[in-house]
Amino acid sequence: MAANDNADTFVFYPTFLTSIEAIKNAAMRLAMFEAVANYGVYGTLPDFTDADPNGLLDGMFLQMRFSIDEAKAKRSTNRENGSRGGAPKGNKNACKNNRKQPNSTENKQNNPNVNVNDNVNANVISSNEDKAKSVSRFIAPTLDEIQEYCKEKGFNLDAAAIYDHYTANGWVQGKNKPIKDWRAAVRQWARREGEFSKPQPQTNNDARKGIDDVSHNSGDDYEGMF
Repeated sequence: MAANDNADTFVFYPTFLTSIEAIKNAAMRLAMFEAVANYGVYGTLPDFTDADPNGLLDGMFLQMRFSIDEAKAKRSTNRENGSRGGAPKGNKNACKNNRKQPNSTENKQNNPNVNVNDNVNANVISSNEDKAKSVSRFIAPTLDEIQEYCKEKGFNLDAAAIYDHYTANGWVQGKNKPIKDWRAAVRQWARREGEFSKPQPQTNNDARKGIDDVSHNSGDDYEGMF
């Protein structure tokens, strides 16, 4: 690599510093610092002949050089992919970049009728419905609540009988249909009790007996006139 072509930043890993600081000789330690810096910025290969005739620094530098080259290669690849609009096909990063998003500009152009807030609104509605269900969940009343409600509505009902009846049945009515509104059940109880207390219609025998009684009494009164 030519020095004037490769001026760039580079990654100085913490392991570099640890390895260099382990060198006891100050001159050799300085030479390694300068070698790493010059290679990382300019791509210049060091010559440790004078500082280390035995070649120990060369072996240490090779490991650092490999790490620097690998980091630069990754950064260069990412830069090229970015200028081309993403990673090449087959690359795992390309799968992430090419995955269509529901609110992407491309989807808006292909289908102008799509509302990008549909998913958000659906989640909000679902959340509100769940809250409404939890709020409307039936809670059995106490005897005092039933008595107070009967008093409020002016019902002359046996609140204790209502409470005992529905409590024994598990607060269901009809064919084991759960009660959703106990106040409505009390009102229905009042209506049914009123129906049961109405005068029963006369049967044919009762009507005939009434006619005979009237005829008998009329005859007596007629005879009394004379």
